[in-house]
Amino acid sequence: MINNRTFNGLKSLQTLYLQHNLIVALHGYEFERLVNLRHLYLSYNRITTMGNTTFTHLRALEVLHLDHNFIVEFQVWILNQNSKLVDIQLSHNPWACECQFVGDFTFWLQSRTDMIHDVYNVNCIYNETFTLPLVEFNMTTCTNVSVASPSHIQSFHVNDYMPVLILVVSLFIVLIVAIVLIFVYRKRMRIWFFSKYGVRIFSSDAKVPNEDDKLFDAFLSYSKKDEAFVGQVLAAELECGNPRYRLCLHYRDLPIGGYLSDAIIEAIESSRRTIVVLSENFIRSEWCRYEFKSAHHEILRTCKNDLIVILIGRLAQRDLDPDLRLWLKTCTFLRWGDRRFWEKLRYALPDISKRKNERCHTNDHSVSVHI
Repeated sequence: MINNRTFNGLKSLQTLYLQHNLIVALHGYEFERLVNLRHLYLSYNRITTMGNTTFTHLRALEVLHLDHNFIVEFQVWILNQNSKLVDIQLSHNPWACECQFVGDFTFWLQSRTDMIHDVYNVNCIYNETFTLPLVEFNMTTCTNVSVASPSHIQSFHVNDYMPVLILVVSLFIVLIVAIVLIFVYRKRMRIWFFSKYGVRIFSSDAKVPNEDDKLFDAFLSYSKKDEAFVGQVLAAELECGNPRYRLCLHYRDLPIGGYLSDAIIEAIESSRRTIVVLSENFIRSEWCRYEFKSAHHEILRTCKNDLIVILIGRLAQRDLDPDLRLWLKTCTFLRWGDRRFWEKLRYALPDISKRKNERCHTNDHSVSVHI
């Protein structure tokens, strides 16, 4: 609020910035002592009324900005007394469309277009709906309409902030759409980022304690009849690709003789992941052996997060026992031939650091590879 003593003692003041101060009224005495004031900025307030003598004492005034307020009526032609005015701004106010007022206002505007820099944006509010440019107002067809009501002013106030409101709503909608898209495609994004930059995003999997101390990155369990596929395709890519994984293959690395179940359990416990190559051969041969099945069932019952199932070919649900069905629901499940199969498999496998002098198995020969 500005009172009649606010600017006491500031007779030498030449420029006064009062924008964005929530001023609602000027009674006429606020600036009477500022005889040397040259620039007065009152834009972006909430001024609705002004006394006719508000600017009378400002004989040195050159710049007056009253735009972006809620002024309905003010005898602007009184500003003729301020002979030094060269820059006036009056737009974005809900000026009344009452004929007598508009007639005097329009005549004054048309005679001062050189100093009113926003003259073509000075409008009056008509019928609570339309805004009419005063500089083009046709007085011959003018009929009196009510002065802008509080609802006019409120509507004008809302319209003033409409661009900002539209921007905020648009940004909010874009944000919501982005969140939905990220949620829907989060799995694809995880795999893409990992294959492109080696970074795991949106991953909440906790690191298993002492996992890095394990001998193998993965143990591969499969059917003897699928040995060629496992050795020449899966193992060849994982052991000789980038990065290289340390694998333990059932029919290649497990010792011959002794108890099979103990060997499988030890291999699983020594590996950071277990990969089961699920095929019709696997179900009809290895999975039918009690010691083979019991070893897998017992150890994988407590570490489903470490299990990766790769399906080869087509298998009907009726051919799967409850354990296998549970695996497909709770573990990482991949189908051979899927798009981005290798990227998905590497994402499911643990992160590994670069290793030197790793041995790369190719067919039946072991080749030393130096990094």
